[in-house]
Amino acid sequence: VATAARTLGFGADPTVWDHVATFVAGRGELIGDEAERLGRAFDEFERRIAAAAATAAPGDVLGPAARRLVAELAPDPDAQLVLDAWVTAEFENLYAAPVDDLSLAHCREPFRLDGPDALVLGPVGDVAAALARGLDVRCGEAVRAVERRPDGSWRVATGEGARVVDAVVVTVPIGVIHAGTIDFSPPLPDAVVAAAGRIGAGRVAKVVAAFDEAFWAPRRAFYALGPAAETLALWVDVTGVAGRPMLCAFATGDAAAAVEGMDEPALLALVDGTLRRAGIAPAR
Repeated sequence: VATAARTLGFGADPTVWDHVATFVAGRGELIGDEAERLGRAFDEFERRIAAAAATAAPGDVLGPAARRLVAELAPDPDAQLVLDAWVTAEFENLYAAPVDDLSLAHCREPFRLDGPDALVLGPVGDVAAALARGLDVRCGEAVRAVERRPDGSWRVATGEGARVVDAVVVTVPIGVIHAGTIDFSPPLPDAVVAAAGRIGAGRVAKVVAAFDEAFWAPRRAFYALGPAAETLALWVDVTGVAGRPMLCAFATGDAAAAVEGMDEPALLALVDGTLRRAGIAPAR
């Protein structure tokens, strides 16, 4: 994807996650000794979670362990508020599931791709189109069955008919597997079916807001925290993608369901209120 983006002339910004600022309602931005102290506490949290994951039983859940560690490492309610938000971003925003739905043993990805975590500054749809050149891409055809033939080829049946191909790669939402929408012949291995049954589909919503000026600059990403859990806590500067001052905020779980049900005036009020409570937006 990165190579295709460069070929198309899109830039890539590797600095978005270099430093994520944290703003707390009534206090403003966390800086200096307090920010460093909480940063060290979160580093210790990650070390202890990794140790707990290494010895966890298959049925152990992340939530209880995470809450216990936050309580141990946070010396006061304000510190607990910050650590809770960082933990939410680290796990719930990344995996789109509440910590009580996540396995403790498998709560961290066991790999990392080479290179920086960069933001592609161009339409990802154009990247997909470039990668698909020369391929026979057909949209709007729902696959109904995948059948292995005696000669080793595959028969793929859709609502528009069937075709025989040399190989098949199936990438579908986990709900399609749960529902048995696609008929596999031979059937999927028992181990695959069992693993798929333990996987759920999470919920993430993004709220994108445009502004006349980037009053949050030079910060590229930040948390906006209030005395209670904010619906939109993690914000990312996507000005480089949009070509005008713009922020993208993330919501997961119940918060995602809440913002999905809001109309535009309600979303505008939510964005404005969140940023002003945290002391990020300038006073009117």
